Amino acid sequence: MHFLKLAAWQKPSEVSTLNRDNLPEIGVQTRENMKTVILALLVLLVVSHGEALTCWCGGLRKCAGRTEVCSGSNDVCASVRFAQYPANKNNFWGCYTESNCRKLNYPGVASCTSCRTDLCQ
Repeated sequence: MHFLKLAAWQKPSEVSTLNRDNLPEIGVQTRENMKTVILALLVLLVVSHGEALTCWCGGLRKCAGRTEVCSGSNDVCASVRFAQYPANKNNFWGCYTESNCRKLNYPGVASCTSCRTDLCQ
């Protein structure tokens, strides 16, 4: 690809052409800087989405430890409380789907609260 370079004092007959071989050094450096910035942004995007959510686990939900790492469609940490049963007997907390948490909200029967940060409550 060729570009025409015409200074204000030049006549059209004195026009010189620019191509990849005679581009000014500043253009090549800027292009390399942009590649570096784009690559850094892509790496940041991949790393930030690669971290899984960690939730407290307990109550009726059985886990190997006190916490669990969410996977699959489990996208929130949930705390589910049933009002008709003795305190904490049938409650549970851990990884859950946000849509199922919303379905469990029945005043006087059950409530589900959710959050999206590690070890939130």
